[in-house]
This record gives sequence, structure tokens and C-alpha cells, in this order.
Amino acid sequence: MKAKDLTQNEKVRSLLNRKVLLGASSILICVVLIAVCSFVPFIIDPHRWMTNEFLTDELIIGAIVIFSMVAAMFIGQAGNAFRDESNIAKARKEFFDTVKNVTNIFGFNQWIKKVLQPRDIQLIKERRLRSIGIDDYRVLELENSQIRALEEKACAYEINGEKRYFKGITKEQVQGILKIRNGKIDIRFVEPEYYLSVKNLVDNRTISERSSDEGKKKSFYLARSIVGRLLVTIITAMIFASFMRDLSTAADLGTAFQKFLSRLWAMISSVFMGYLVGCQINDIDAEYIQMRITVQNMYLQDKDFKPLTQQEEAKQEFKERVLQEEHALLDNKSTQIEMKG
Repeated sequence: MKAKDLTQNEKVRSLLNRKVLLGASSILICVVLIAVCSFVPFIIDPHRWMTNEFLTDELIIGAIVIFSMVAAMFIGQAGNAFRDESNIAKARKEFFDTVKNVTNIFGFNQWIKKVLQPRDIQLIKERRLRSIGIDDYRVLELENSQIRALEEKACAYEINGEKRYFKGITKEQVQGILKIRNGKIDIRFVEPEYYLSVKNLVDNRTISERSSDEGKKKSFYLARSIVGRLLVTIITAMIFASFMRDLSTAADLGTAFQKFLSRLWAMISSVFMGYLVGCQINDIDAEYIQMRITVQNMYLQDKDFKPLTQQEEAKQEFKERVLQEEHALLDNKSTQIEMKG
């Protein structure tokens, strides 16, 4: 076995040992609590939940939970990032192996804006067409007046020299198609440089849509994980803290021991959960790095795309603007004729 493989195996064993230790410690505390609650008379008294003593205990437990979880979260995030077999480490290595092949930055920026983003916009429009029961996506290539003419009757139109037939559709579908064709797509595109840097669930959204929500998604998953685990841990700790010893048969030492166990449980369970949250943050980062790698590979494999010079690009934008203005003028004239008729 190679030395490198041996080192990786040792790291894996070390990680597993830490997880086993955390899990075993939590189970041990559970066993102790079960034993104490089984052999020593305890009573759950709901009236204690609003007493000063109870609130003080909960504040202490809350502080222990938050401090332990945050500390373990940072430890878990850092420890996970330095493991060669972790998702984040693999993603970073693959990213740097791929990004060095993107040598024409100007061409890559053009490809993002002229190929990837328009393609994603088209996919979004097609998805929205399917949601209103339209399967023929070429309906978006028709003029507004031609789309309106499809209401309740089939029509035939020539598109780029090809005669195509379109089925009749409902008035609601006509309005939906016009909204999709003429409306703005609600998506915040990221700058092309995003896909060349790493500083920053089953999902049917496009890469452009998902990339624009990286910060939002990380914040959402982090907040959900922390809040969920805090609630579980604090509620469990509240149950332990609400136990009242039958002082007629036991000394105050038993009450102190019960408080010690409940606070120890809160700390250990919070450490375990915080560690998992830290690893989860890295997995989310790795997912977004993988999307960057996907975009880089798409660019490198696109042999049909030829970058334009600045003058060629400006000329193309000018022609597209003139064409859009001509289409808008034709649509306005058609609308006016329909209103007069």
C-alpha cells in the first residue's frame, strides 16, 4: 500500500473514531439518565416551567447549547475542509484542475452571456410553457398577433422558411404565452467571473438560477439546521430540567447531579450536531463549486462557439436591437389594426 493511501486511511479512521466517540458519549449520557430516572423517584411538575429557578436553568442550558454548537460547527467545517476525501476538498481540487484550461477569459465571458444565459432563459421559458399545457416551444418564435390568432383555432405559419402547424389553444393559454414571450425572466444572473473563482437538493432549475441563489441557499440551510438542532436540544434539555426530585426521600445532592447530567447532555449533543452543521456547510459549498466546474467544461467542450472581437460584438448587438425594434413596430401595427377592426 502506498504511503499516501495509508495516510488517507488513517484520516478516515480518525474521523470515524471522532464520530463514534461523539455518538457513544451521547448514548452513554442517555443510559445514565434512563438509569437515574428509573431507580430514583422523579416527578415532572409543569408548574416549575415558569419559576425563577427553572428559567435560570434554561438560560444556562441555552448558553451551553449555543456555545457548544457554534464552536463545534467551526471545528467541523475546518476539519472537514482539510480532509482529502471530503466533498469540499475533492471539488476544490477538480476546480483548480479545470479552471487552468480556461485561458481565454474574454471568450469565456462572451460564452456565458451569449450561450449559457440565453440557453438557460430558453429552458426557463420552456418549463413555464409546460406548466400551462404547451408542448410546442416554437410558439415563442411567433409574433404577438400570430399567437393571439391561435385562440380556439389551428393555424399554419412560416418560420425561417419552414411551414409549421400550431394547434388551437385557450384564451388563458394565449395570455400565458404572451406573458412568457414578452415578460422579463425573474432571475439574477451572476457575472462570468463567478464561474472562475471559489471565493463565494434535487432541483429542476437551470445553472444560472441556482448560481444566483448561492448565498441565499447557504444561509437558509445553515439557519434551518441550527434552528432545528437548537430546538431539539433545548426541548430535550427542558424536559430534563423540569424534573423535580422528591426531596422527602432524597438529598439535594441528587438534584444537583440531575442538573449536571442535563447540562452535560446539552453540551455533548450540541457538539455532535454543530459538527454535522459544519460539514453540511462544506457540502453546500462543494455543490456550488461543482456547478462552476460544469460550466467550465461546457465552455471547453463547445467547439462551435467562436469569440468575437469588440467591434464584431458591438455590430451584432446593434443588429439585434434594430431587429427587436422592427418586431415591436410590427406588433404595435397589428394591435392597432385589430382594435380598429
